[in-house]
Amino acid sequence: MELTTNVSSRREGLLVAALIALAVLLHSPSLTWGFFADDYVHVAVLSHALEHPTMRPWSLYDFGVPPAEGSELWRAGAFPWWTDGDWKGGFFRPLASVVRWGTWELFGDAAPAHHAVSLVLFALVLVLAWRVYRVLGLEPRVALLALALVAFEDGAVMPVGWLANQNTLVEAIALLGAVLVGARVEHGASARLVVALLLAFAAALAKESGVVTFALLAFLWRERAPRGAFVALGLGGAYVAAWALAGFGMRSLAYPTPWSDPLGWSSNLVRVVIGASAGVVSPFPVDLLSVGGSVTLGAVVVGLAIGAAVWIPTLRAARGWSGASFWLTFALLALLPQAGTWPSDRLLFVPAIGAAPLIAHAILAARASPRRSLRALGTLLFVVAVPLSAASLAVREFTLRDVAERARTAITSIDLPHDAVERRVVLLQAPSGLVALQPSAVWAVETGAWSTHFFPLQMGRRGLVLKRVGERVLEVESRDEPFGVGLIERVFRTPGRGLGAPDVRSTACFRVTPTLENGGVRQLRLDFDVELEASELAFVGWRDGALRRIAPPALGETLVLEAPPPLAPLMP
Repeated sequence: MELTTNVSSRREGLLVAALIALAVLLHSPSLTWGFFADDYVHVAVLSHALEHPTMRPWSLYDFGVPPAEGSELWRAGAFPWWTDGDWKGGFFRPLASVVRWGTWELFGDAAPAHHAVSLVLFALVLVLAWRVYRVLGLEPRVALLALALVAFEDGAVMPVGWLANQNTLVEAIALLGAVLVGARVEHGASARLVVALLLAFAAALAKESGVVTFALLAFLWRERAPRGAFVALGLGGAYVAAWALAGFGMRSLAYPTPWSDPLGWSSNLVRVVIGASAGVVSPFPVDLLSVGGSVTLGAVVVGLAIGAAVWIPTLRAARGWSGASFWLTFALLALLPQAGTWPSDRLLFVPAIGAAPLIAHAILAARASPRRSLRALGTLLFVVAVPLSAASLAVREFTLRDVAERARTAITSIDLPHDAVERRVVLLQAPSGLVALQPSAVWAVETGAWSTHFFPLQMGRRGLVLKRVGERVLEVESRDEPFGVGLIERVFRTPGRGLGAPDVRSTACFRVTPTLENGGVRQLRLDFDVELEASELAFVGWRDGALRRIAPPALGETLVLEAPPPLAPLMP
């Protein structure tokens, strides 16, 4: 009997190891992603090339507030012209920051080494998930299938591949560690209880959503250690209160809260629940729920259909299963904070860890049913959740690697000198809002020219009409949607604020006077402090399939710029 148990345990261990190895292999294309978007700002801070008032190696996610006119950040164009004065971007993630800092100290600007660290962290998440599943009583088959669901969850592509999103992996490790230790806590206080609470603090210090770990521990201890449950809730509440009193948090249309923008937050919550109900078990692209218009409407309909097909049988199978309440609580607690920004696949990785046992239990129960229809449903769910999701994961890895490369090339291929001359560049258009989000940092890190500063006119793909009305004055008209309403542009706007005259905005490159017509800003007047042909000034727009330097129109003349094609289909 003992020999049989050892053989079975060894086989189980080999299966788990093989599953984790395959998942890491599928994510291995991330080794070639390089840096992307916010990664470049982190590099600038970690290399001490950028002196930021709030971003430090131990606080890489604290973007602060709009800089004062005349400050170094203002001169560098760190914030776009439409940034509202009451904007705030204060994420408190010191643990995730220190992990990135430590990796930088070890490997410098060797991007593949940073990505290798993410792969190791991802593997550690899967190991801990397996241990949690087994310690909390999942049968081997259920635990193995649940692990497969998490391992091949295609929403993990961004947390694993995008270095700035590595905080999700650190949060998951701390959360799972807290649950693993907390599951062994018996009645009364113990060293394990203290360790579990410390790990809960670590999860919160990695990412704001990690604070739900305290509530998860309280649920876990509600019977076996009720005093510990009370302490966990108290510490979690105290942490949130201290975080708020210290001035952290976001004030942005793209990051609504229930108290600052209840309508926006509620809208996000509905969409993220729809996205999660379909996305944690299929390659359903949750990001489509943020595109808007008919695309989002269609995605809602498809998401509801998939979610109903998955969760009706899943919740039915969970009836009578004593462990179901914990996993459902895990999934819902982890999902709730994700309503704080627009729905995206990358937000579902941690909630999927809690949902996976429920879905795995339902699939195996359906496969064991005497009813042919249920067996067919179980087979279909398995195929969609495991091999199809694994294939989607592989495709997304290569697709996003290509996106990262094209986003980088869009900026670095601009025909500007790589020198130390102070230069202000008006970025008129971009094939994606992400390309226009951090152009100065991308250019500086990749070319070494830290004196070139970009000033984006938009973070979108609008076609433009440029009219020269003075030696130093340019009028710009959008041929498409109004300025400031794009998904990435909304990051820098706040609830209750609008654009339009007499709301004149100033940057270190130009002064903007927006014209409000029919509820939107489609025309801008740009006043410069030098003539438009000045050597220290450059204009960049889309020409002949790339971002290129363009000559401003002559006095009284007009220049039309067509909208660039998207960097990737449906990408903001």
